[in-house]
Order: sequence, then structure tokens, then C-alpha cells
Amino acid sequence: MDDAMGVELSDYHDGLKKWIEVGNSEKFRPGMLLSMGLRCNCNCMGTGSPSKGQP
Repeated sequence: MDDAMGVELSDYHDGLKKWIEVGNSEKFRPGMLLSMGLRCNCNCMGTGSPSKGQP
């Protein structure tokens, strides 16, 4: 199983005539957090705005 899983939210932009990313989220499991130097037995959720596909 992967150490991270997530989703990307997309919506169709009528003006651009294409799908664009409007948001995302990801769950980081303990194994992924350990590789980043965070020593805890927990899961973390990260969310964010897209950095690509914006008009």
C-alpha cells in the first residue's frame, strides 16, 4: 500500500473550454511522515489550492 493517498478536484471552465484543477487533499500515513522526519504514530491530512491550470 502507498504511504500517501489523495484526491484532486476538477471543474469544467466554460471560458477556457477545458477542465481545470480547483483543489486537492492528501492523507499522509506514519511511514510517509517518518521519512520527512516527523516522529509520531499518527496520520495527517493536507489540503491546498492548485498551482496549475488557473486562468
